[in-house]
Amino acid sequence: MKNEMEQMRAALQRIDAWFAKHRPRFAKGLHPAAAEADLKGLPEPLHTLLAWHNGQNDDFVGCFEEHWFLMSAAEIRAADVGIAGWFPWLDDDGGNYLCLDTTQTPAPVRMCGLDEPEGEVVAPSLTSWLVAFADNLEAGHYVEDPERGTLMRRRM
Repeated sequence: MKNEMEQMRAALQRIDAWFAKHRPRFAKGLHPAAAEADLKGLPEPLHTLLAWHNGQNDDFVGCFEEHWFLMSAAEIRAADVGIAGWFPWLDDDGGNYLCLDTTQTPAPVRMCGLDEPEGEVVAPSLTSWLVAFADNLEAGHYVEDPERGTLMRRRM
């Protein structure tokens, strides 16, 4: 079985391929990989994510997934979620984040911020979140809003 980072890289390749085919304008709005120096002090799962794309262009209209914007290494460092060991990686631009909780092993993905101060677990790891996202993209569970460029989950 593939290790965790290999699974994450495979999921990111699947997401890239889906974006290239179904969201080419958004794919062009993703920043290139982060420089190694920008990754210092961040946990390994975020190294892998940011080595894929270092966030998205602020000038691009549209979210990575639903109302979530993909954060860059600089944005992650600047964000203050108020909980030690929690690293945000998706931002709703309204004070809420999806965070990697590195105080646990494996590090779960938690909601945090104004709407969810308790940090509800939304995925057991960043890899599992990305694999599920890739699976749902490929299964046709998402559609891009043509006016806003936001990727919305289809309501079944």
